[in-house]
Amino acid sequence: FGVLELQSLAVQSFDETELTLLQTIATLLSGQLAQAGRLQVLQADVADQTRQVGLIAAQYTVTRILAEAPSFMDVAEAILQTIGEQLDWEVGLMWCVQGNTNLLACTATWSAAAWSQEFLAASRHIQLPRGGGLPGCVWESKEPQWIRNVLEDQRFRRSEAAAQAGLHAAFAFPIIGQNIFFGVMEFFSSNVLTSDPELLHTTAALGRQMGQFIERRRAQLAQRESEQYTHTILETALDGIIGMDAAGRITEWNPAAERIFGYRRAEALNQELGRLIVPPAQREQHRQGLARHLATGAAYVLGRRLELTAMRADGTEFPVELAIAPVPGEQGPRFTGYVRDITERKRAEEAIRFQARLLDVVEQAVIATDVTGIVIYWNRFAETLYGWTADEALGCNILDLTPAAELLEQATQIMARLRAGESWSAEFMVRRRDGTQFPAMVIDSPIFDAEGTVIGMVGVSQDISAAKRTERNQAFLVRASTLLSTSLDYGTTLQQVADLAVPELADWCAVDLYEAGSTRLMAVAHVDPAKVALARRLRERYPVDMNAAYGVPQVLRTGKAELMPIISQELLQAAARDAEHLHLLHTLGLSSAMIVPLQARGRTLGAITLIAAESGRHYDEHDLAFAQELASRAAMAIDNALLYQAAQEAVQLRDEFLSIASHELKTPLTTMLGHSQALLRRATRQQQFGERDQRALQIIVDQTLRLNKQITTLLDVSRLELGQFRIELAPVDVAALASRVVLELEPTLERHTLHLSRVAEPLIVEGDERLLEQVLQNLLGNAVKYSVDGGTITIRLWPEAGAACVSISDQGMGIPLSAQPHLFQRFYRATNVEDHRISGLGIGLYLVHEIVTHHGGTVNVTSTEGEGSTFTVRLPLASSAESAVVDQS
Repeated sequence: FGVLELQSLAVQSFDETELTLLQTIATLLSGQLAQAGRLQVLQADVADQTRQVGLIAAQYTVTRILAEAPSFMDVAEAILQTIGEQLDWEVGLMWCVQGNTNLLACTATWSAAAWSQEFLAASRHIQLPRGGGLPGCVWESKEPQWIRNVLEDQRFRRSEAAAQAGLHAAFAFPIIGQNIFFGVMEFFSSNVLTSDPELLHTTAALGRQMGQFIERRRAQLAQRESEQYTHTILETALDGIIGMDAAGRITEWNPAAERIFGYRRAEALNQELGRLIVPPAQREQHRQGLARHLATGAAYVLGRRLELTAMRADGTEFPVELAIAPVPGEQGPRFTGYVRDITERKRAEEAIRFQARLLDVVEQAVIATDVTGIVIYWNRFAETLYGWTADEALGCNILDLTPAAELLEQATQIMARLRAGESWSAEFMVRRRDGTQFPAMVIDSPIFDAEGTVIGMVGVSQDISAAKRTERNQAFLVRASTLLSTSLDYGTTLQQVADLAVPELADWCAVDLYEAGSTRLMAVAHVDPAKVALARRLRERYPVDMNAAYGVPQVLRTGKAELMPIISQELLQAAARDAEHLHLLHTLGLSSAMIVPLQARGRTLGAITLIAAESGRHYDEHDLAFAQELASRAAMAIDNALLYQAAQEAVQLRDEFLSIASHELKTPLTTMLGHSQALLRRATRQQQFGERDQRALQIIVDQTLRLNKQITTLLDVSRLELGQFRIELAPVDVAALASRVVLELEPTLERHTLHLSRVAEPLIVEGDERLLEQVLQNLLGNAVKYSVDGGTITIRLWPEAGAACVSISDQGMGIPLSAQPHLFQRFYRATNVEDHRISGLGIGLYLVHEIVTHHGGTVNVTSTEGEGSTFTVRLPLASSAESAVVDQS
């Protein structure tokens, strides 16, 4: 053990006795030292055994806790306490991966000392990523980790809180299953401790044990949930669910099966399915089918929806819908059948078929389907409309038969609405068996059973192609009629009609008029302007042969339309003048044509040619009838235009005649008037004639003046129509002019009184005095003429807003309201004048309006029938000076 040395301060030597005593002391000391060494070894062995016991105890306790735990999180804190107390660690934390953030969060804690609570609180408020802090490093490595002193380790993120709690050493281990990482357990000590590999190994094993426990508990929970879910389905399913083993015995029988077949579960289990619910006539077939499947794997009925006959406990047979699914197993296959009683549905389907048969005589397609869209009835007219026979359609899905391909998605949505109990109706594009499409009016309705459940659908459809075509044709004819009525220039109008026909009715349209034994091409239309030019060049190069026995010449000769549904090669060859002509006709790609005559009032005016090319359409009798209607309207427009043109020419001839006749009559009439007036003056002066002759002579003078006035009026009208009307402008005092006209007229009146109201100052306008006098004379003459019972006629003159205003009011018959807008039209006379037999030409007011308008003025009328009329003329003043109004009679 060592050396015992004894020293003395005195200078002496030790004797034998003292040496013996020293030896004895050394011997005693050696024994004590040896005993102390043995004691140290024993203490170390005890500490190691204690640590081993602690590790074993921790494993045992954790295993016991897990065995009794309903879930891991329920005992996480107890496991932390067990490990901490058994292994002499003071603080423990549980970290779990959060699925929503994929971060570690502190979910459970344990501490042996109150002073660590702030550290635990700090840990609960943080989350750690993979590789972050001690728990994150364990997550990343999937291995246990040891830190001798967390205050010195850079990886540790809670150093400040750990220092305040007096924590130093730490270790952590993963909780990991076979395939999944669940979390980390972390422990701390107030001492600085070096790594203990055995402890880390043991806790790693504990972590795997806990991970396996969590996986096992999760699997058990999933199994229980699955079993509960399956049980719930079996118990609440509306369909019967029946299980059968490879021997044909019933292994499952849910409440719905009890209701459907009348057997309770206990009565059905372990019974042979074929004997229990399969009718006798079909049992052998059932057993043979099961045996064949077990022997060969043939599965005719598996995975399909079948309609079969089943048998109840009371022996009654009824229809069911059945679907069977195989379930493989170690002891042979098992089978699960899903059974639905379809008795009510079959009754409803039969009712639907019966009702549909009642509609078999209707000229509409009647189709009935079940709730899935499978056709169960297809009436006679549906065969005609869609091209499928009833035998072909029954059992097919309606979506595979009738909707146009591009509308299949919409048709699917309509079926969904019908299944939801909604009715639907609209125009819909459908298709025939040959693929051709047509518009139909479709009305679909759901069919309900007694409980209000949709069990089928009935649809009624009708081809509306003719109606749609008529609608389109009528709309086209309205547009064409509008065009034809907008102008009397039929050349322009016919081109517009040709443009309208392309491409709606034809790819080509040409209009020919028949003139003097030949045709004139009035209009050509095509969507491509280059082809229009080509058609005109073809006509110029190959003019119409008026002797041809077909085409436009034949239609013009006979007045009968021609229809060429198909333009064949033979037809082109017959029409071609030469090889080049035939080549050009081929390049046009003509497929069908119609030529219809333009006829009006028994005459053929021309022909319209409609040709199909690029569209590939082929005309039929319906198209021909429509083309004839279009031609009839075009011919009427042409005839009206020709009549209008002839009328205009006649009017021009009449106006020219009136002008010439008026001039020719004016000269002798002036001579006659002069001589008659001279004769009247001489007779008056010389008293050569008696009173009767003088009166006769006065009548001659008056009537000559009247005739002269009428001829002057006719001359003015003719000048207006011929554009030769002239105004000689000069300053005219309208007030003075009116006074003179009144003075000249007043002596000739017997039953009328004239009342003149005018301003004192002149009302000067720039105008033609003769024409303005004619305006006043015409208006005053009408006031007298149409006041057959006499009365007062008032003439007022006043300035207003830069105009000289003249109004003439009478108390006569008045003018009907409907006639007032037309009073100033040439030759127009109101209807009520005929009742009073008042003669006239209907040009007096026309001349008044034209003269006033040519002077830049206006004339209007206000009138009440039976009370009188007021005509007001406004002429621009040459001077706007205001004048006072004076009253004269």
